[in-house]
Amino acid sequence: MTHHHAVAARTKLSFLLVALLVAGCGGGASGSNDETDAGTGNPNPTDGGTPNNNGACPALTGAKGPGVVHDEGGESLEADTVWKASDSPHIVANAPNIDAFTLTIEPCAVVLLRDDRSITVSGRGKLVARGTADKPILFDSEEPGRQWSSLIAESANGEVGTIDLAHVTLRNGGKQGFLGTENFFGGVVSVTGNDSLNENKPRTPSLRVQNVIIENTPDWGVRLRTGAVFSADSTQLTIRNAIRGSMRVGFRLADTIPSGSYTGNGAGDIVLKRDMDFLKDSMTLRDRGVPYRLNEGEDSDDFIIGASTEGGARTTLTLEPGVRLKMAGPKGLSIEKNGALVARGTAAKPIVFTSAAASPAPGAWEGIAFRGSGRGSVIEHAEVSFAGGTWTSTGPYCDASTGEATYARGHGAISLAAQPESQFITHTRITQSARFGIHRAWSGSPVDFMSTNTFESVAACRQSYPAMEGDTCPATVPCP
Repeated sequence: MTHHHAVAARTKLSFLLVALLVAGCGGGASGSNDETDAGTGNPNPTDGGTPNNNGACPALTGAKGPGVVHDEGGESLEADTVWKASDSPHIVANAPNIDAFTLTIEPCAVVLLRDDRSITVSGRGKLVARGTADKPILFDSEEPGRQWSSLIAESANGEVGTIDLAHVTLRNGGKQGFLGTENFFGGVVSVTGNDSLNENKPRTPSLRVQNVIIENTPDWGVRLRTGAVFSADSTQLTIRNAIRGSMRVGFRLADTIPSGSYTGNGAGDIVLKRDMDFLKDSMTLRDRGVPYRLNEGEDSDDFIIGASTEGGARTTLTLEPGVRLKMAGPKGLSIEKNGALVARGTAAKPIVFTSAAASPAPGAWEGIAFRGSGRGSVIEHAEVSFAGGTWTSTGPYCDASTGEATYARGHGAISLAAQPESQFITHTRITQSARFGIHRAWSGSPVDFMSTNTFESVAACRQSYPAMEGDTCPATVPCP
């Protein structure tokens, strides 16, 4: 790979920028900033300068010069390569293709990307930028007021490139696409695996983040697609001032989202994209301090948990205490016969299921629909609000107004199509339902859900009455 060293004099703006970089990485009195993000161990660059590292980074060489310009667009790395801190700032005009070797960014290095530029890793390629708490790495825009695009990892020849970041700040990235449309890759960090909607291949841990800050972007902080996930040891990711939102992630990848801070962003939620016909592998959604938003945009269909027929390993979606799921579309969660939902909250940290609408009305979303008996499921210390939209599949229940059994489409905040083994819904508050609170739509004995649950502003019966054997109904149909 060839580096072109510019020799012409820079503008006063460039001199000022490099001087600020020197102050930030050279430990001088000016530009010092001792603030840190709680729990991240990463500098907090709230002043718009570079992270301060208490003088641990060496002064930049050629402080009045341009640094190193990388303009290898279309060429591939020919060997493992290191961008040295002493050569900073590294100015990316057109980055090389990283498709077979490793590009390492040294601790203390500063990387400045020009307008709309990206660094792309594919196949067996790796981008490794691992700073330390006192020797952080900065990626920023070369020109104030402009954005670079993305760090991209994508698949090639059946393998996915790897991005490995530690003690890194990524600032002013996420440039929007042509005429303001969404960047095709989207996100300051964008990883695309080699899976598709129906293949459900093993997930690829292609993104490792440890003590990383992503800030000041008009786009998403992170996008994950088609089987690409965070590594298991990822931790302390901070995303702030991301206008679209902190991240948009495929639903079945969301259990890998690391601890960190995701507040102070446009959408306010982590958006989960429907990336499967149905969830085939059990997973856990963890409380990351902000809600999860489902059914965003084109994803307006049920999120289906488990297979529609019994047999084999049961697929379980587990929600940690404090998790909040918000439905942006009319559909809901569908728990199939071979699926289970374990939503065991606490009195202090209930699990919330609600609408994402700014001013929701009852029936804004379908609700939680159990297509079978709910075997293996638990809903405890939860809240379900603004549900009760039309359920498209139901068993028989007794219509309190006619006294007869019907298979008409039912509306319940929580609905069951088969007789459950036990009262598995407890200490749960159901409010603002457009029809029933709990819709019991099966042929068999009633299982009572009234004793520990509370119902407020429910339009119809708090719990509907199931049909008895032979689809018959009692003379007077109870409608509490």
